[in-house]
Formats: sequence, structure tokens, C-alpha cells
Amino acid sequence: MRIGEFSSIGDSTVISTFTSLSIGVPSSVNIGKNVTVGSHCYLCSCTIDDECVISSGCQIMEGARLERGCMLAPNSVVSPGRLIPAGQLWGGSPATFIRELDPEQRLRNYKKSYASVEFAGAHAAQIAQPIMEDEVANLSTVVSKPKRLALDLAPHYGASLPDEVRKALPTGQVADDKKLIAPKI
Repeated sequence: MRIGEFSSIGDSTVISTFTSLSIGVPSSVNIGKNVTVGSHCYLCSCTIDDECVISSGCQIMEGARLERGCMLAPNSVVSPGRLIPAGQLWGGSPATFIRELDPEQRLRNYKKSYASVEFAGAHAAQIAQPIMEDEVANLSTVVSKPKRLALDLAPHYGASLPDEVRKALPTGQVADDKKLIAPKI
């Protein structure tokens, strides 16, 4: 499985592969750069080129290929081995051609991929602030114990430490013996 830069995968989307395909195409999922996949989609052993938009509820079956900049309407089903040409909108079950995408629509789809990734980063920073297991309610307690919380850990938790913690902890020092955890969602 390969997912390119600035691509986003919606909630409850399932990505799977078969060990081998009888139609002679690779049994992997390749998702290009700047691809937006909506929620509740199913992708199975398919290839999705750069800058595609897959709306919510779509199913892309084994061996299917979506060329650069194409778009699928919500709840579309792409049949096994089907090729969706570049710059076109397809929809339905099975998916059929609807229309060519104009250059403005293709540009909006491209920009949407960056907006989705920015939004995801902001959301992750909000919910994944590093916290001490027993001191969730009292940040000042965390700040007052600069013994064992390494600043180097912050990037691994998807967010930077709050300024109060950063100022209190010299690089390389850690606070307390408690484990650093991310809050449960």
C-alpha cells in the first residue's frame, strides 16, 4: 500500500488488497499525491493517480485505475478492471461517464487536498496534546515538575507542547516517572 503526500483518507474507509489477482494487475493499493478520499469508501487492489477526488461511500474494486484529476460522485461503484480517464466525473453503480471536469473544478479539487491536510493537522494538534496520565486537569503540576518529559517527544505525538511546558523544560530533561500519553477520543 502506498499513499502519496497531501492525500487524505476519510473516516471509516477500508483499504484492502488481495494476495493475487487473476486479471494480471498488481495486487496493491497505490494512492497518488493530492488525493481526497471521502468517508465510508472501500478501496481494493486499485490505482488512484494524483489529484483525484473520491466522494463518500464509493467502492473501487480490484484492478481499477483512476487517472489524474478524475472525480467520482458519491456512492459510485467502479467495476473491477475499469479505467476512469483523466479529468472526468463519473458516477453511479456501476460508474459511468457524466461529464468532463472544467479547469476551475480541477483546480478546486487540487486545492481541497491541501485544505484537508491542513484541517487534519489542526485537529490533531487540538486533540493530541501530550499530557501526563494522572494530571490531566492540572497543567501547572506538569509545569512544576521538569525532570522527565523530553521536548524531543512532542513531534511524535502530533503536536507541540504548550508554551508553559516548553519554557519550564530544558531540552533533554524529563518530568516525573509517569508515562506520556495522548488523550483517548
